[in-house]
Amino acid sequence: MPPTWKPFDPSGLRKRLERVRVLLLQAQAVGLSQDTERLRQIAQLGEALQQPKPTPRPRRPRKPR
Repeated sequence: MPPTWKPFDPSGLRKRLERVRVLLLQAQAVGLSQDTERLRQIAQLGEALQQPKPTPRPRRPRKPR
C-alpha cells in the first residue's frame, strides 16, 4: 500500500529544531572536552620529554675470574 502523503505541518518544527540545536551543542561540548584532554596529555608528554634524564650511576668494572 503506498504511503499517504499529508501536507507539511510546521507546528512542531520549531521545537524539534531547538532540540537538535541542544543536542549539537552537547556534542560540541563533549568533543571540545575530549580535545582538551588530549592536548593536556600531549603537553605533559612534551614536558616529560624535555626534562633531562638522570644519568645512571657508573658501575664498577667486574673482577676478572
